[in-house]
Amino acid sequence: MKQMKMMMMALVAVVALSLTSCMNSDSSNSYDGYSYATVSGGMMGTTLYLDGTDIVLIPNNPSALIPEKATEPVKRAFVYYSFLDGEKYTEGKKQYNVSIVGGHGIPTAGVNLRPDTLKNAYTISDFSAWGAKEYLQTNTAFYPSEETAVLALYIDTARVDVSKNLLPLILRLDKGGDKGSQQAVLENSWDITSMRVRGLGLNPNDSVSVQITANTSATTPKVLKFKYKFSI
Repeated sequence: MKQMKMMMMALVAVVALSLTSCMNSDSSNSYDGYSYATVSGGMMGTTLYLDGTDIVLIPNNPSALIPEKATEPVKRAFVYYSFLDGEKYTEGKKQYNVSIVGGHGIPTAGVNLRPDTLKNAYTISDFSAWGAKEYLQTNTAFYPSEETAVLALYIDTARVDVSKNLLPLILRLDKGGDKGSQQAVLENSWDITSMRVRGLGLNPNDSVSVQITANTSATTPKVLKFKYKFSI
């Protein structure tokens, strides 16, 4: 089988700004499902934890998750997959053996505690966000007018409320501009298992109230709120 190489993509064509996860019981297509996923590897092999579900995939071709000129799999990815012979989607089933047939890697970074290091706050068109295993995922649409785009997600430390288990975050476009004519989307996965988050005193074993604010083209900043239970 020809090896499929994952491409690390920070700037991608416009995609739907919503969590994407789908499994088809109809195997007439070249793939049976697609999803954002957290990739975990170790002595027991490579495992993919699909966003928005408790479904786990075991790929028979984990090398497909290794970018060119790299030696380790990506940590986050958007993947297309096909069930192996004998597998099919069954309601209630939590684990499947699959083959990765396409997709791309998602850049990962930690949350930022130093917003003073950021120089700009360009306007974005819109964004979506959700919780995944060990990460927060954001898809951010904007009109780039510069060659390089840099997005930051930082903690609004003054508004952290331990009593309400509230994690306020600010999404900020530091580089990339906002005067372009063609819209693009940045896909980013933010590591929330770091010491930066652990030191806030929030209870990770309970649902954390995540609140993300961004400077959009709307009259007022857009605020996304959702509950997210994670372990740190």
